[in-house]
Amino acid sequence: MKHLNCLLSTSLLVLLLAGCTQMGSMGGDSNVDGYLIKGKINNMSARAPIYLEEITAQTARAIDTATVEADGTFELRGKVAQQSLGRLRVGNGTAMLLIIDNKTMDVTLDVQNPSSFSTTGSLETAQLHSLIKDIQAKQPAEREAYLKVYSDTVKNPLLAYMAVSNLSIEDNYESYQKFAQRLQTELPNSPLTSQFQNYIASMQSAMNIAVGKEAPDLKLANPAGKEIALSSLRGKVVLIDFLGIVVPPLPPRKPQRSSCLPKI
Repeated sequence: MKHLNCLLSTSLLVLLLAGCTQMGSMGGDSNVDGYLIKGKINNMSARAPIYLEEITAQTARAIDTATVEADGTFELRGKVAQQSLGRLRVGNGTAMLLIIDNKTMDVTLDVQNPSSFSTTGSLETAQLHSLIKDIQAKQPAEREAYLKVYSDTVKNPLLAYMAVSNLSIEDNYESYQKFAQRLQTELPNSPLTSQFQNYIASMQSAMNIAVGKEAPDLKLANPAGKEIALSSLRGKVVLIDFLGIVVPPLPPRKPQRSSCLPKI
């Protein structure tokens, strides 16, 4: 089964969030025009870089950077056009996921124990952490039903994205299509929307040629040069053998092909 291949895979999220010690809360500094992400990085050398990255299905883009002071504190200030998924990454690779918004957030992180951190100031980030803990805790059978209900009911489209992307697209293609329409309505200008739609299109092509699916209508020339469409042979057994140009000697026939020839 395939899930959305992205920088936000469940395994990464569980690794980063398993030890979260404190959920965020509503609030923030009303005097800040934009985002203010500040806090302390324990056990990190002074002047180490810290990056705020915006992440989508396939990319991570640094939108801000700062340096860790001698006492471990840091501060990032800026403004974003719209809410997005993000990652706070320290120079050595230690990272924490969050929802980037024009709010004030306080973060405490220990590079020697990166799975244990705390955040306050962002309700959406707290919900993100809670979602990943639920994904981790639930068995596969109940996880799928939980994620489908969650994606349909949660108000924030970024959190819904996290839920949908942890579903198998082969078994939940309609959920993916439904959510793509929601993204187009709520986040029409987000790179996440276009990448998600491109992923669905690529997977649809792959699923159309999967085992048990109707074969595409290939059109090839026979030895006499006449073009024949695969659809014209409907109801008949057809063996299609794809060969590449190789240097002799030719490779031996695969056992599967040899065994089916007598039946044809």
